[in-house]
Amino acid sequence: MTAQGLKPARIHRGMARTFGLSESEMPTLRQVQWFVSSYTKKSPLHRNDGYDGILDQIDQLANGHGISDTQPFSF
Repeated sequence: MTAQGLKPARIHRGMARTFGLSESEMPTLRQVQWFVSSYTKKSPLHRNDGYDGILDQIDQLANGHGISDTQPFSF
């Protein structure tokens, strides 16, 4: 369910339906949130298609000699 990009609360509710768990058998929402956070940091979900491109743009703008320290920039 995490690989599908579902939110932790939806995963929590879906576990009861999918696996037929009672409320006492289910992990807490906090445990599900921790697992989802941990999974997305270690998986390719953390980096989307534009991630590397955005980092390159930041490096170019931050290290550019044409931009002064007082001039704001945006993408």
